[in-house]
Amino acid sequence: MRFLPVDGEPLRQLVVQGFRATVIATADHENLPADVSAIDFSGWPIYTHAEADDTFIEAFCISLDARKDRIPWENTGLEPLPLARMVKDAPDAPLEVPFHPAAERVWRSLGYLS
Repeated sequence: MRFLPVDGEPLRQLVVQGFRATVIATADHENLPADVSAIDFSGWPIYTHAEADDTFIEAFCISLDARKDRIPWENTGLEPLPLARMVKDAPDAPLEVPFHPAAERVWRSLGYLS
């Protein structure tokens, strides 16, 4: 298998559309002959409409927290869903959009945000 880079004008156009550019680094993948420019698909944000009902958003966030130990993270399934890391901007869980106000309140009340 050979990784094909996403670079030049196609990369620029994707970044303009909101995608995050990244590099698949040889330092992280010993069999990779050279660094490869790519689009970052880290994390899987959950989007909602800004006008979504607060009660629904609160229930969703509370449910996610209550079941985080049953939601596999990465491919191991051994580590519980790291909500504390997911609600902050991190390389493996980037935040590209603001929280729904109800979600932000829940994350603060659960101690994930200061």
